[in-house]
Amino acid sequence: MRVLAKVLVFPLVIVLSLAGLAVRVAIKLGSVVAGVCTLIFGILAVLVLINKMWLQLGILALIYAAMMVVLFAAAEVQAWIGAATDLLREI
Repeated sequence: MRVLAKVLVFPLVIVLSLAGLAVRVAIKLGSVVAGVCTLIFGILAVLVLINKMWLQLGILALIYAAMMVVLFAAAEVQAWIGAATDLLREI
């Protein structure tokens, strides 16, 4: 019975492992993009502050906050996938 459970769970472990790999790649690419965007947003924020364009500063802050939320959500998904994969490997 235990062998049958391992055989049935194995494809699910493979799919979860591939999903975890895809999320890790997305996080690494997102981190690179976030780094470049942070540099650009910093330059734009200084420009906006000098010109006293407060609405544009708020928009930049919202875009940056959304970018960080997406990165943190991806990290959370990666943690859940890792936990599910570990639980299924124990079967």
